[in-house]
Amino acid sequence: MQRLNRFYLSMLFAAGLQAAAASAAPGAHGPDGEHLTTSPETHSPLGRQADGSVVLTMAQQRLFEIRTQLGVSSTAAPTRQLHAVVQSHPAGRGLVQANSAGRLAPPANGLPVAGQRVQAGQILGYLYYQDTAYEQASQLAELTALRLSASQTERDVKRLQQLSDLVAQQQLEQLQLQLNSLRQQIRQLEGGLEQPEVLTAPLSGIIQPHQLSSGQWLAAGQPLFEILDPALLLLDARTTEPALLNQIGHAYLQGWPQATLEYIGSTGQYQQGSLSLQFKLTQAPLAVGQPVTLVVAQAGQLSGIRLPASAVVSSSQNLPQVWIKLSAERFLPQIVRYMPLNDTEVLITAGLGADNRVVVQGANLLNQIR
Repeated sequence: MQRLNRFYLSMLFAAGLQAAAASAAPGAHGPDGEHLTTSPETHSPLGRQADGSVVLTMAQQRLFEIRTQLGVSSTAAPTRQLHAVVQSHPAGRGLVQANSAGRLAPPANGLPVAGQRVQAGQILGYLYYQDTAYEQASQLAELTALRLSASQTERDVKRLQQLSDLVAQQQLEQLQLQLNSLRQQIRQLEGGLEQPEVLTAPLSGIIQPHQLSSGQWLAAGQPLFEILDPALLLLDARTTEPALLNQIGHAYLQGWPQATLEYIGSTGQYQQGSLSLQFKLTQAPLAVGQPVTLVVAQAGQLSGIRLPASAVVSSSQNLPQVWIKLSAERFLPQIVRYMPLNDTEVLITAGLGADNRVVVQGANLLNQIR
């Protein structure tokens, strides 16, 4: 009788160990910590199940390179994603315009083309003034009169220099001053008639698209060349929440971890239904006009589960979800709420427990299994 009792006790002890091992297995709990009872994998077909879960053998998991990890509770500053557009910085944008009407002439190496990098002070072209026939005739007549006066004054100076003993030195000096003045007027008038305006680059950068041609007639004030420095950029982000203006901590660009952002400020004025936030952008190979996603960290702390960003995928309803490993061969999809922490990590704020084993590599492949 005692031997029989010992047999029954040993059987009950073994059954208790089996139950404890099953309840303590990683992934045996649902998103809210509840215990999930699953039938043996040998009784379930491989692939997608009726409840939405997926059954994969260990060999298939190795083939798909499925990797999991336990969720870890963490805290982080709340973040907000904002739509933004890359803009040129005023200090990195230059414009070349025509001071007056005239015809465009190329420099020795030809007119610069779009995409060409130029240096500050580089000659981009020449502008030859084109006056009306009446204005040109008047200027030529004035130039001719000045040349005659200068020639006559020069002869008078030479004559008085030969008679220096008989002429007062003061009269000679007056004629020399008059001659210098006439020569200066001639040079200025000749420069206005014959010398072109030199068009130079105001800064170093890249020439933007233009439709200029050699010999083209240009109007006064007409924009000719636009130059952008790709190293000096601004980021214009938009928000509809004025309270966000006083809660901005640090910010980063989604997909561009090497980019450096410096918050400048906001105009504080609604434009097209939203507020503009300006950031100085450096060390980013982005183009002007390119749309990007800005992630802004706010003041305060939120609790959640920190996971790699690859763990979050889209469900068939286009909702964010993760895959929980229930047992050795069964995976369950779970809808979650999350916020990005950086380009590689997210914080799950709802829908997941700290003791869940989550798929962090291969989640997209689980989504595609039918």
